[in-house]
Amino acid sequence: MYLRKDLEFHKQFVYTLSSTLANVTVAIGAAVVLQNVWALVFGSLAGSVMTFVISYVIHSYRPWIEFERDFAKELFGFGKWITLSGILVFLYSQGDDAFIGWFLGATALGFYQMAYRFSNAPATEITHIVSQVTFPTYSKLQNDTESLREAYFKTLRITTAISIPAAIGIILVAPSFIRTFLGEQWLPMITVMRILAVWGLARSIGANIGPVFKSLGRPEIETKLQVLKVLVIVVTIYPATARWGLEGTATVIVGSSLLVTSPLGNYIALKQIDGSIFNFVKSVGVPLLASVAMAVCVYFVDIGIQLDGDLTRFVLLVFGGVVTYTSSIVVLTKAFKYELAGDVHIIVGGIKNENTDN
Repeated sequence: MYLRKDLEFHKQFVYTLSSTLANVTVAIGAAVVLQNVWALVFGSLAGSVMTFVISYVIHSYRPWIEFERDFAKELFGFGKWITLSGILVFLYSQGDDAFIGWFLGATALGFYQMAYRFSNAPATEITHIVSQVTFPTYSKLQNDTESLREAYFKTLRITTAISIPAAIGIILVAPSFIRTFLGEQWLPMITVMRILAVWGLARSIGANIGPVFKSLGRPEIETKLQVLKVLVIVVTIYPATARWGLEGTATVIVGSSLLVTSPLGNYIALKQIDGSIFNFVKSVGVPLLASVAMAVCVYFVDIGIQLDGDLTRFVLLVFGGVVTYTSSIVVLTKAFKYELAGDVHIIVGGIKNENTDN
């Protein structure tokens, strides 16, 4: 918490990486020796112990029992919404898995979970990074609306420049990816994977909303939006799944974000920081146009070039998409005076300065 608040992300990296390495190392070693699922338990415990030890090494804070009534009252007022939000996030992020396992069985659940993992991998990483970085940054700017608004749009531009082409790319290359790396037996999850990629896109864009509400001391806004999301899912998931199977479940999850909470959340966030809807549309629209150009290129390469070998086709599609998107975004940033290049320059400069200072 202190590392994030003080923006010491180089130490945060060490803190997180040490836990991950301990978890993976112990889990793999235990799996070789024990050859059962207890390896995952021991790996998790090792990660937690390493986190505990490293926390004392990299930071001077030493916790001790103390009670301050005023602080407790303030923290409870803020924390009750964060706690409820965490419960709601668990319900809508794990509830669909539980429902599919109960309603459609283990095989369908396997397809759904694999589709989710691969389609949302970029969004999950982006969401995690954005949440870790923006909340402490926004908190420092909470009394400066102009600077907060500028930081919000910088983050949005960078996020969408990565997440939009990633989501569209996953939709385009899903069949080739599955054939190349998973095998023909996983082909039934193509449609689900494509639908959930759209949800990943909505999540990555929405990752910028929560930190705004929290930094302004309004966490209840995000929590109320999540209540609405859960209600929509609860009402629609059964009939949609009964009618369309896994595709119906995935559509409900996507629709609850893309058509309900995401538009409302972004609109309210813009109101809170006096942001312009035009600037929001521009921030999302430019990488979307570049991604459309990428999609056209990948589509025609896919249908127009016959190659032997799934891996060769997959590599060619990815390479063509990256080149087309990069070229398109460069042209569009100049045409629409899009500030992405300046945002990247600031971030790179900040990283260089931090490394120099350290």
